[in-house]
Amino acid sequence: MSGKRTALFLASIAPNPLYEERMKVLELSGGWDTHLYYWERVGAANTIPQDSPFLRSRATAVRQRYSKRLVLRFVFLCCFAARVWRLRRRSAPDVIHAVQPDMLLVAGLLRLAFSGARLQYELHDLVVEPLRRYEKLICRIFGKHISTAFVTSPLYDSQYLKPRGLLPTEVSVQYLSNAPLDFPAPSTASSSRSGFVIGWLGTIRQTDRLLALLEAVQLCRQRGLDTCILLAGSGDVTPLLDQESFSSRALTYLGPYPHRNHFALFEQCDCVFAAYAPTMLNYRLHVARRFHEAVLGRKAVLVSQHTYMASLVEQCNLLGAAVGTDPEEMSCAIEQLAEKRASFDFSHYAALETEHRFESFAKVLLHAYRCPSIDQATADATELDPDSYIPWVESSKGR
Repeated sequence: MSGKRTALFLASIAPNPLYEERMKVLELSGGWDTHLYYWERVGAANTIPQDSPFLRSRATAVRQRYSKRLVLRFVFLCCFAARVWRLRRRSAPDVIHAVQPDMLLVAGLLRLAFSGARLQYELHDLVVEPLRRYEKLICRIFGKHISTAFVTSPLYDSQYLKPRGLLPTEVSVQYLSNAPLDFPAPSTASSSRSGFVIGWLGTIRQTDRLLALLEAVQLCRQRGLDTCILLAGSGDVTPLLDQESFSSRALTYLGPYPHRNHFALFEQCDCVFAAYAPTMLNYRLHVARRFHEAVLGRKAVLVSQHTYMASLVEQCNLLGAAVGTDPEEMSCAIEQLAEKRASFDFSHYAALETEHRFESFAKVLLHAYRCPSIDQATADATELDPDSYIPWVESSKGR
């Protein structure tokens, strides 16, 4: 026996790097073995890296009515019952980390088989309106068993969980950023390329946003600005990208999002697109991973008006612009960013990095895994030497 404890992650959305990063933090602490099991949606637009280390269960896509979702969750539970039994024979999980409400249901039922396991919950995105009652029911049943709830935006707690009474007051809610781990220092070499490249990397949804961006870029080109869009990823919009009408010098589509080559791809961009539709509560309140990367990579960023990210652009004096869906307005914003980029002073970005690197949040995760429940005051008051359990801190300090 290794003496390590076991953490089992459950996710109902396509795995992305942030799960691997959370698992890496636990693994590198020296005290945890981690496993992740997720729902691989048949026919879903999101792509998943084939070399992913995660265990998967193929079944129907989860966007269904309440009754069918509940049935599918039990199917999911049965699908990996054999795997869990083998895991139990080796080492029963000490912590079950459920991502999103669907997996909170599965984790709550699974906890019956592992009575000593603590339950952690992570709200990565907010559910859409038709599923709010479904979410409230699950939280009401299993919320009392949650040790710590993690949120990837500070506003998820104050403007979503608390107003809706989704979790008991005794549950500790912690901000655990979806900022990247071990993001490389921005390149200091001068770029030999010309023009202004706008990168939309990751999940590609919201047809109206893509069409508005493409039209805005074409307007910029007509007025003499050499700009283009670099797309990499998958989503509901990707079938449109195969149409002949989208073959344009103003747009390059690289296909499914290459997770492993992300940093090299990111370096090709001058501006990051994170202007998701603010009509959805999630997009009004969240902080996109691309937003964190734009700060760390010293890139311009496009965000939507009337969102939390728009307020951060203004408060932190970032090279960014808040836009709507009007192509003319968006084209003017792009031209202004391209003009500012050459002379923009990024010196204050160094002081902002702490809030945009996951290394800064590692102790929040580790505290929650070492203790049944904590609050932020306890975390702040506890003396920790991060060098003793975060091996990559030294390399980060040199950046």
